[in-house]
Amino acid sequence: VMRSREIYSILMMFIVAYLSYRNIEEIEKFDRLTSFQENLIRQKAEEEARMSEDLQAQYEELESQYEEIEQMNEEMEEAQRDLIRSNLEISKEKEKLATTLNSIDEGIIALSAEQIVESINSRACEILQIAEKTAIGRKADEIIIINNPEGGQLDIASPRFLNGEISFNVYNSGLIHYRDGYIRDIAVRSFPVKGDEIVYGYVVVLGDVTELKKMKEKMIQTSKLDSVGVFAGGIAHDFNNFLTGMLGCLALIKRDPGIETGSSSLKYLSDAETIVYRAKGLTEQLLTFAKGGEPVKKVICIKDII
Repeated sequence: VMRSREIYSILMMFIVAYLSYRNIEEIEKFDRLTSFQENLIRQKAEEEARMSEDLQAQYEELESQYEEIEQMNEEMEEAQRDLIRSNLEISKEKEKLATTLNSIDEGIIALSAEQIVESINSRACEILQIAEKTAIGRKADEIIIINNPEGGQLDIASPRFLNGEISFNVYNSGLIHYRDGYIRDIAVRSFPVKGDEIVYGYVVVLGDVTELKKMKEKMIQTSKLDSVGVFAGGIAHDFNNFLTGMLGCLALIKRDPGIETGSSSLKYLSDAETIVYRAKGLTEQLLTFAKGGEPVKKVICIKDII
């Protein structure tokens, strides 16, 4: 005889088996649905995993690009600092150059390839009698007006002048005529600025040689005087030798026994000897002038000279 619990379990098994048999199609549908959901969930999980991996790769790429950008920013900042330092150095050099150009005694004018004035120093402004602001931006032949000593005017725009083939110097200077009538002797020359056989501009140098030419003329005059002095010294030396011989002859004649003391002949000889001594003094002055020594000074009576 079975106990009631065991009978209950057997009955439940039959019931479950019967229900399972009756609902087998629904169970298969449920299994298929469950399987499809599992596949769908798995595909979605795989897709999310791939998306996560793509996002991670993109993040890493963005991070790498950010680091590169940061490095580029640092390099750009360093380059900017170098550029600022370079600009400061260039500004200092420009100031030094401007100070140097304004301190020299020659006029400097920088021209473009089209002969437009780009810069001009104070000396050039003083020589040309023009303000710097007025000169900048104008054509060179409008402000540089130099006359040729032989007539006519120097063609500043001429290629021969700009390339340095034609120039004025201290020996063949040009002339600048000012409104007040003053005339200056000017030395002028152009120097082309080239790079890779291309002319980028020109530098015109002006020099006031007025005083230098005057000094040169004085030196020439002094040289002429020196030549005259040497010539006069030679003549005076020879003439002094002649006078010495004459004095010797006069001294011998005065000792001649045939000439009586107190006679007129002796007086004439004494006068002649005095005149020779005076001539000898003159030759000594000429020799002093020729040698460049100090002249001999002595007190004399002006009545005797007159």
